[in-house]
Amino acid sequence: MMLQSARWALAAATVGFALVLAPVSGAKADGKSPVVAIADIQLVLHESTAGKAVQKGLENQGEIFHREIAAQEDKLRQGQQELERQHASLSEDAFAKKRRDFEKQVTDYQRDLQARQKALQQGEADAQRTIIGAINEIISDLARDKGIDLVLQRPAVFYAGPDLDVTQEVLSRLNRKLPSVTVNIPPIKK
Repeated sequence: MMLQSARWALAAATVGFALVLAPVSGAKADGKSPVVAIADIQLVLHESTAGKAVQKGLENQGEIFHREIAAQEDKLRQGQQELERQHASLSEDAFAKKRRDFEKQVTDYQRDLQARQKALQQGEADAQRTIIGAINEIISDLARDKGIDLVLQRPAVFYAGPDLDVTQEVLSRLNRKLPSVTVNIPPIKK
């Protein structure tokens, strides 16, 4: 197993070394240097009107979710208190049955909680995919319009001159193309 890991490490190092040894000029077939740009996609997601709409939609859904869950928790607390009050007056069999019924309610609550969390996550993921799809189209169009050969994400770059950064252009185009995105929470299966 260790030998296999060493082989993978050696292969990765070889690829990395080959990239370092590649021609530094990066000349294209036509003899021109490639045109590179940088885009901060996280900033675009966070600052775009569509991204803000998603955050607002998630906050609204989260508040509804929180109120509904709080009501369920109150009902469970009351059920537990009622069960404790009835304990002394019930036979062991009757109490055991009521306790099992209450435990089933708790299990149902936990299942419902997980389903709601999953639905929120699914709604967020779907909305993010919509925005990312639009960003990809915008970057492709921008690259074609400006003759850009390579667009790198900001976190992958230690330094780039400000003239290489196309983030604001991507943000502006996204705001025009996709002014809003609705977060659609899928129905919860029970």
